[in-house]
Amino acid sequence: MLKRLWMGFALAFLLGIAVEYNRGNPPRDAAPVRVQDDSGRRQLLLIIDSLSIPNFKAMPALQAIAKDGYYAEVEPCLERITYVCIKEAFTGRTTFTLFGLFQNFGVGTTDPGDNLLRDAKAAGKTVAMVSAGDLAPFNVDLDTNDVFKKGPSKREEAKAESRSKDADLLIYHWIWHDTQAHHHRVGSKKYKKSVREANNLVQKVVDWLPEDMDLIIAGDHGHADDGRHVQGLDIPTVFIAKSPNIKPVHVKERIPISALRFLSGASIGLYSDQLDWDPKWADWLTDRVGPDAVDLVQSGSARAPPGFPLAALGVCLIIVILASAVGRRWWAPVVSIVAFVMGAYFEEAMGMIHFPGSLPRVHTVLWYVPTAAWVLGLLATRRLRGAFTTTTATVGTLLLVLYPVVHHYGVLKNLGNLAAPLVVATAAAAIVKPNWFRRFAILLLGAFAAWTFYKLSDFRIFNIEIVKYRGAMWMKGQPVLTNAVIGVLAGGIHIVLDPGKWPKRISGAALAAVGAAGVIHMSAMAYIVPTVLLFVAFFLRRSSYARLFSLGFAWASPHMYTDMRLFGLYAVVAAVTIGLWMAKVADQGRTSRWASGIIAAIGCYLGLAWTFGLTTGGIDFTFAIAWLPGRLHEQLWWVIAIVMTFKCLAHIAFIAFIIKRLHGDNAEEYTDAAAGIGLLRYSFIAVFAVAWLIAADEQAGGLRLAGMLQDGFYWLLLSLMLVGMVRLGPKRTQMEKEEEE
Repeated sequence: MLKRLWMGFALAFLLGIAVEYNRGNPPRDAAPVRVQDDSGRRQLLLIIDSLSIPNFKAMPALQAIAKDGYYAEVEPCLERITYVCIKEAFTGRTTFTLFGLFQNFGVGTTDPGDNLLRDAKAAGKTVAMVSAGDLAPFNVDLDTNDVFKKGPSKREEAKAESRSKDADLLIYHWIWHDTQAHHHRVGSKKYKKSVREANNLVQKVVDWLPEDMDLIIAGDHGHADDGRHVQGLDIPTVFIAKSPNIKPVHVKERIPISALRFLSGASIGLYSDQLDWDPKWADWLTDRVGPDAVDLVQSGSARAPPGFPLAALGVCLIIVILASAVGRRWWAPVVSIVAFVMGAYFEEAMGMIHFPGSLPRVHTVLWYVPTAAWVLGLLATRRLRGAFTTTTATVGTLLLVLYPVVHHYGVLKNLGNLAAPLVVATAAAAIVKPNWFRRFAILLLGAFAAWTFYKLSDFRIFNIEIVKYRGAMWMKGQPVLTNAVIGVLAGGIHIVLDPGKWPKRISGAALAAVGAAGVIHMSAMAYIVPTVLLFVAFFLRRSSYARLFSLGFAWASPHMYTDMRLFGLYAVVAAVTIGLWMAKVADQGRTSRWASGIIAAIGCYLGLAWTFGLTTGGIDFTFAIAWLPGRLHEQLWWVIAIVMTFKCLAHIAFIAFIIKRLHGDNAEEYTDAAAGIGLLRYSFIAVFAVAWLIAADEQAGGLRLAGMLQDGFYWLLLSLMLVGMVRLGPKRTQMEKEEEE
């Protein structure tokens, strides 16, 4: 299974590349049409990295320019990161990408293609750039390139002033506000100082700007209150232009960041049909612009259709073949056929169920289905075990074929409708076992687990984001109770994981409870110690690895998570633990194994919803940046990536260790069942997305397409980590022997 998951991981990247290629929006194939207008002037394009709307409102110098100039709020690129957004700004083409984060760090970057800088250079103009070196792919389009790795500095500003005397197009990328926004929260003294420095820079530029040079100031994206700028966040930026070729209007609606090439081109008199534009944008131009340029703009942008996604479809076929090793061989083909039909008719289905009117919302009624399956199974077999089997099969099927979106008809909103009935059916099958004390424990714990699964999946969702965790609303205004609950959950899970004798387990549980509750406050740097400890535990080939992991995580977690997210993580792990234990007690062979796999898979996915919201907008990496001063977080981005990934997936390690603790040397069979569910689910999502691409043509794209493909990647990633964690570390027989010694 592990090899198949690694192959699936590679195929996930190939599928992403194939979809990117299909939706890439390259320059038009026909010979380019270009107009060089006599009204063109020299231009300084000042890009203030991470310039947000609140920043603009706190910068008098910038407001003064906007008052008598062109002003618009800007919708950043899909990825909300520097290189990808500036690439769209310079090329004027909105593109679809899943790998923009890698490109931002220089990995996998290619020639950006036809762009504003290349137009200027081809027209015989001098193109210069002053930056921190973050826009290296555009170096081939420059005459001069001045890089300042440390800043802000007077040397950098002086160089920009010097270049403005000779350059026809000067790009000044001032990255330093982005650096400060990453390290200091909005409203802090150092953050406000950064905004003042940005304002002072604008004023200095206005003071030394040559009279024959236009000034355009833009951001590449905004940022959230914690400095993040990742996909999913609503973080607009601004565009301000002072040019006699552009009317001094304040645009009411947001413009795409790709419009920057059009507006900058209007300033320097360069127009091209190799970008996306709206014919209405001709209204932004003044009477100085010649008729040939106006006619080109009014002719409208003819964006080429994306074409048939043949490569993506080919990758999907390989994925289905790979998934056919899970369960019966006919499972994967049937799942893929269902996925293709559902994807092809997704637009029509949304018209009926997205705004259902008189129809009930799916997440309010779906629990009827597994409940009916339990009743039918009981009537058909007259045994609780038979009802357990039919419920397991029904829940597993629903888990595979629900829509790969976060709305009320998708998996996310229905996790409670799947997990709670399955846990109840598992408890009913287990409770027939002898031993009255165990029966009482199953009754009590089963009810708790079912209720927990149901409450933890009660999300309020807007667009493709989780905006409220209703299962954690009780925490508001109750810090003491919050700390107590988190501590109890952490201690209880530690007792399950710790293979030692009871005195050692109880003392370890108390230590874990104190650490997770966060009652002892430490400096940010002090949290490095428990973080390193839990990473060491991954590779420790002794029985104490789970104990060290639990303790290290408990003491590191108050720095990594908010109380709400930490509660969700521990509560999910606790509910999964109870479900897995009851499936073991039921002891129904294959049904228990698949029920355990489904419960573990649901728990892994539900945990992702709590650790980072199942959207890249929920990834919070600021806790790790606190350990890396200055711009070290950019140079050591791989450190950020490692700890950030662990933060999102920590609950999966807990679930893997618990499976290993419950099933010992047979744990691989149970994790293979859970991973098989994940692999089948991934194949469903991949086929569904490609079928939607084919059927919806140009309508399929944007955040929804990115959300689908990323969601499929999550299922694959959780399966890979679950299997890998179980295979890592000593076998249970070795663990027990060490504990006896």
